[in-house]
Amino acid sequence: IKNVKVLGCPSLYQLPLYSGALTGLARNHDGHVSAIANMSSVGAEMSDKERDLLMYFPGRFTGFIDQTMDLEWKLSEDLAPVKAFLKQASHTFFDLESWVSHCAGYNFSMGARFHGNVVPLLKGVRSLFITVDSRTAEMVRFLKLPHIDIADFDIDKDIRHYYEISSYEGFISNYGNMMNDFVNYAAENDIPLSSDFEEAVKDLLPASHEATA
Repeated sequence: IKNVKVLGCPSLYQLPLYSGALTGLARNHDGHVSAIANMSSVGAEMSDKERDLLMYFPGRFTGFIDQTMDLEWKLSEDLAPVKAFLKQASHTFFDLESWVSHCAGYNFSMGARFHGNVVPLLKGVRSLFITVDSRTAEMVRFLKLPHIDIADFDIDKDIRHYYEISSYEGFISNYGNMMNDFVNYAAENDIPLSSDFEEAVKDLLPASHEATA
């Protein structure tokens, strides 16, 4: 294999197909934080920080995206508030568009699943990525997505704090370069892009791209 290039996750390159997504990520919301949560898979024994993160959700978040459907049965009795929250607030989707549409009801997402935080971005909803493994940590650093390591999560911080540290300035300023690399890689490897995608990304690419395409 000789055509390897680090591009990140293809899911992030869908943003231009969703009108207003990048504009929404750049906007700072000063009002009430209406938040949706997500959580990575946990082992038979939770770490203290995983427990803290789960206990942070009830009362602060109004929605939860369940991608594994195996979390609730792992919760011990002392996590009864989390069980009640999951029962009342959980949503599971089997198609992308329904999931994206659902995110319109929130202005913030936070949790430890990568795609649980990517999908809200397609609706222009800021997400804070909580990293729990090296794979995710490397991904968010490369993409310049706002993140904290789960070891640095503080249950005593207000949700507004986590919203405020979720700046998308770095991600947005680098997005044109990322997209240029993605489009060039597709061209170099004879991977066709749809006409809708090419139209959506043309304003993101350097002026020199069209001249050399």
